[in-house]
Amino acid sequence: LTTTQRSTPHVTSWPGRERQISLSQALMMSLELCVAHSKTDMNVRWLKDGKELSDGRYYHIDSYSDGTCSLIIAGLDRKDAGKYTCEASNKFGKVSHSAKVVVAPMFMTELQNQEVQDGYPVSFDCIVIGKPLPTVRWFKDGKAIEENDHYMINEDQEGCHQLIITAVVPTDMGVYRCLAENNMGVASTKAELRVDCKSQNLCSKNSQRIKHLIFLHLQFFV
Repeated sequence: LTTTQRSTPHVTSWPGRERQISLSQALMMSLELCVAHSKTDMNVRWLKDGKELSDGRYYHIDSYSDGTCSLIIAGLDRKDAGKYTCEASNKFGKVSHSAKVVVAPMFMTELQNQEVQDGYPVSFDCIVIGKPLPTVRWFKDGKAIEENDHYMINEDQEGCHQLIITAVVPTDMGVYRCLAENNMGVASTKAELRVDCKSQNLCSKNSQRIKHLIFLHLQFFV
């Protein structure tokens, strides 16, 4: 008489806790989970945020004779952030372990050096991604900038960030930095502002300054 041990699959890697993996400028990500073979047929599947993944051009899923189950994702994007789970099951039950893939802050477009006439507005623009959504702060020559009548700060949910100086004065010359931070890391971009102090007709200058300021607002929110 032979007997079969009634047991669920046993995970031999990834201890019983979530792992966090930082996704930065990598083009490909590989996750592996080793599962000891049970004496009965076993099924392994991968899920992202609770939805099962299918093997194909984007997700490459493999199982090997030593019990290793791997998921490879090609062409990484910020949408790939989330919770990945490897689930192994047989007729006696199932076991699963997860890894949380998060995106460290990364600037898709960086600040550009600017030169503007005294009295005119100017904007610094950039796009940053990250998950969790990064906290963004602005600095001039190492000192934090607070929004007021002189500085306007805009942002949207797509990661676009903008600092507007409403009317440049010579003391605005310096280095401006945008710093993005979440619990996976910090990234920053910087640029220099130069001010042209040539004198112009004041009435004409103020009229042009207002038109330019309105244009900067419309350009950001289009």
